[in-house]
Amino acid sequence: MKITVFSGKKIVTFEAERGDNLLRLFSAHSVHIPARCGGNGKCGKCKAQLLSGRISGTQPDEKGEFLACLARVEGDCSISVREESGGGLQEFGFARLPRCCG
Repeated sequence: MKITVFSGKKIVTFEAERGDNLLRLFSAHSVHIPARCGGNGKCGKCKAQLLSGRISGTQPDEKGEFLACLARVEGDCSISVREESGGGLQEFGFARLPRCCG
């Protein structure tokens, strides 16, 4: 499945498998969004916006926003994020997990 991520002027496209966790995919592909709780769905900092496609594990709100740490790929997706220097799962030592993204 094709995932396209828009962050300001940056566009990142990568392949994913059904069920892959989006926050871990973002981290593995150098898309750095905050995840202060380590990806446990507690802090609410890893918000992303679903522009098109399908995810599971969390329900996007009326603006299409969802927590990336809870979201799993269900098909091709286009997603908008706001990156932050030093953000993401690198803070917690998860940046280079084997084949994403359980």
